Amino acid sequence: MLRNWIWTIVIGSCVIMLPGCETSSSSSSSPNTVLTVIPATVYLVAGRISDVQFVTAGGDGNYTNYTWSASSNSIGTVYGAGSTALYQSTSNAGINVIRVIDLSGNVGTATVTQE
Repeated sequence: MLRNWIWTIVIGSCVIMLPGCETSSSSSSSPNTVLTVIPATVYLVAGRISDVQFVTAGGDGNYTNYTWSASSNSIGTVYGAGSTALYQSTSNAGINVIRVIDLSGNVGTATVTQE
């Protein structure tokens, strides 16, 4: 009987999170730090100038402060304005990685392939 009573106290103590009964957690202070770029993949015809609009989702939740960039301006340029950006291709072929960073440092990417 005494043994059952001791286990009840130990289990009850862990339920109310007394020191020594902590559980490990991999969650961070920000509930959704994944920054997604939509669309994630785009295929364009090289030799033809095209425009594509990108939109972000997730990240730190501050949907007005993003930094947009393209890995190769000779393939295309991205013009960011908050959570949306416009990509304008050149007539060159290649692969361009579109990158967006929010104020908390979360990064999202998309790939533009021009063939």
